[in-house]
Amino acid sequence: MQDEILTLPEVGQLLKVAEKTVYTMAQREQLPALKVGGQWRFKRVDFDQWIEQQKAARHIGDSNAPTKYVDEIVRKRTSPAVKSALTSPLDAPAALGAAKKTRGGRRDA
Repeated sequence: MQDEILTLPEVGQLLKVAEKTVYTMAQREQLPALKVGGQWRFKRVDFDQWIEQQKAARHIGDSNAPTKYVDEIVRKRTSPAVKSALTSPLDAPAALGAAKKTRGGRRDA
């Protein structure tokens, strides 16, 4: 069936991830999804195409391959000095130099 519609639990099973993960990705528009009566639904054709795009991005080495979700996790675990370098390229060398001097939130002696 070409117009098959998948439910959130079905997508979770296909991706082998928790339903909450699928829900969060749908909310953040990281998965092709639509809401029907307040519940998330996924067109099988769009979902299959999304999977192929994810695989292609990894094979090509696309710099956009990490999703917004992964980028957000990286930002949360990045030191303030590196965050500064990421947001202000002109100050990057100084900020990265400061980041190298710190380890685990403490300055090296």
